[in-house]
Amino acid sequence: MVLFCASGGLAASYLFPDISGSTGGTVSVKIVKLGKADGQGVGHMDDGSMVVVNRSVDLTGTNVLAEVESIIPTSGGRMVFGILFGEDK
Repeated sequence: MVLFCASGGLAASYLFPDISGSTGGTVSVKIVKLGKADGQGVGHMDDGSMVVVNRSVDLTGTNVLAEVESIIPTSGGRMVFGILFGEDK
């Protein structure tokens, strides 16, 4: 199913759920595998977006709350980068 908004574009909120105001917001994600860089853990949002969380590799298999540092749009969706909520940057 594809939703269109009145302006004729795809409904972004349907395709990409709000992550609390983007950069600086928070996202809850289950860390399922190791990232490319040391200490990174990777999870996925319900819409398929990849979430890379620094210093979370030891938390593989658990849900974490991450503060969003950046979001990069890709041809396959988006990649979200963050740090564990409450940790120093």
